Amino acid sequence: MSNSLGSILILVRFFTNRLVVGYIIAVSLYLHPSLFVSTCVFASVWTMSQLGQE
Repeated sequence: MSNSLGSILILVRFFTNRLVVGYIIAVSLYLHPSLFVSTCVFASVWTMSQLGQE
């Protein structure tokens, strides 16, 4: 039971992380297009660190 609950929590965190990254990318692209490249690099590095913690 606790194992399936943990899986659900991981899925929720997974989708929440994607929403946060997508929001950051959208805002940076709207504010300043040149920030988009650095934001993509930051988002990919941050995502890799998040996946590494699992």
